[in-house]
Amino acid sequence: MKNTLFFQFNKKSKSQFWNACNALMFLVAAWSAQAQETNVPNRDRFIQASLATSNLMACVWILNPIPTPSDVISYGFFSTGTNEIDLYIAPRRPRVYHFCRVEMMDTNGQPLAKTPIAIELNSTFVTQTNKLPSNAFRKLHPEWKQLTPYVASPPKEGSAAYYFYKPEQLFKIEKPGKYILKLEFQAVKPAELRPGADEYVITFPPIKIPIVKPFLKHNNTQ
Repeated sequence: MKNTLFFQFNKKSKSQFWNACNALMFLVAAWSAQAQETNVPNRDRFIQASLATSNLMACVWILNPIPTPSDVISYGFFSTGTNEIDLYIAPRRPRVYHFCRVEMMDTNGQPLAKTPIAIELNSTFVTQTNKLPSNAFRKLHPEWKQLTPYVASPPKEGSAAYYFYKPEQLFKIEKPGKYILKLEFQAVKPAELRPGADEYVITFPPIKIPIVKPFLKHNNTQ
């Protein structure tokens, strides 16, 4: 099957694979039924999708059913229909970029202080209208001359996923407790091959991830 890759993991091989690769494949079936902003129950990982927009949805994947500040987040995109959709995502060279706006709040709704990484992510978030003249996105961000081609496949086929960051790399999470991390991903839909065609910056609805920073355990010794 085109652009489909299947992996069978045991605990050891799963860890080795994730550590070895910069991109991997989501192994998720029936994602169209999960187009609501709810997580997919699973005993050994956390998966969540955004609401659908433009026949697409963004997804995140964490190898921990209860994400913590030190867990790596991976993300990718799916077509909600039966056809593949061509996209461009942020450049991978000369260094890795991501098109994503990030926010994090505590249980009282108070925002956490951002790290320089989070500040840079939010500074590059495209706030202009989705519809742009051909190549306007590259003119808007001349430092991103080489965007990364991406194919959003239907759910049963699987799409490539890329490493993002750990929550603790984005925010100063100083106290134990529960937090909500909000991610808003973007991708560029290329212009059609015709004069004057437009390209689109697609902004996906927010994905909210519950993050738990555990309390430190103290050993009581006599």
